[in-house]
Amino acid sequence: MVKDKIVEIFILKFKIMQDKNFSRPGYEYLTAYQLGKVIQDLTVEFCNRFIDKKSRTHDQMVQAARSNSQNIAEGLQQNH
Repeated sequence: MVKDKIVEIFILKFKIMQDKNFSRPGYEYLTAYQLGKVIQDLTVEFCNRFIDKKSRTHDQMVQAARSNSQNIAEGLQQNH
């Protein structure tokens, strides 16, 4: 599952680099953002399986995983 998602990311990036007419992509095409989304999905899956959903730890881990991608998006938007 993880390997498949990572391979998809790099295939997409390769296709984008080959497209001469492609304008500057947004944060969604950054490798850090895409890997952050994979980590977010895996963190949520891990928490749902192994940590009590009512616990504060579960909530904190899910929020931390989500904030990674959000911070990348916000940081790029502030620089443009």
